[in-house]
Amino acid sequence: MSDGRGDAEPSGPGSAEANPSPVVFRVQPGFQFFYSLPVLLALAILVDALLAPAADKWLLLALVLVMSLISVPRGWSKVTLDDAQVTLITPLRRPRPVSLHRLAAFEPSQRLGRALLLRYYPDDAAGQPDPANEAVLGLPPLQDQFLLEEQLQAALDRQAPA
Repeated sequence: MSDGRGDAEPSGPGSAEANPSPVVFRVQPGFQFFYSLPVLLALAILVDALLAPAADKWLLLALVLVMSLISVPRGWSKVTLDDAQVTLITPLRRPRPVSLHRLAAFEPSQRLGRALLLRYYPDDAAGQPDPANEAVLGLPPLQDQFLLEEQLQAALDRQAPA
């Protein structure tokens, strides 16, 4: 029987309160499959192109492979949360950290899966938060996303003036 926490477990021994190790959230399995569909489509096109060669099939295969390079890493990404920042870690791409003290707000996307959109203040040229410019980081739909939402809301509440 599951305790409802799934993969949202600290990466080290002990609990999140006793150990400051980051909590890891993984993409929901259904969305991992969805983001991996272009690979299956590419395999089907490859088999078809090998059995009945035609130039247009190879072009379509190239386009689907490019689409796979975009979608597959998103399906296998993960989000880590520690006391200082939330980080989107995507294969084949650099990690995208957002410091919790730069977080302005977060909201669920209205699209399928209700992924989170983090609004934050990026650094200006001097390395300070720039409230005039607001950036957005879209997270994929995560397992146990409600736990991440609770932690982000707690971080926003700590920032709010008393």
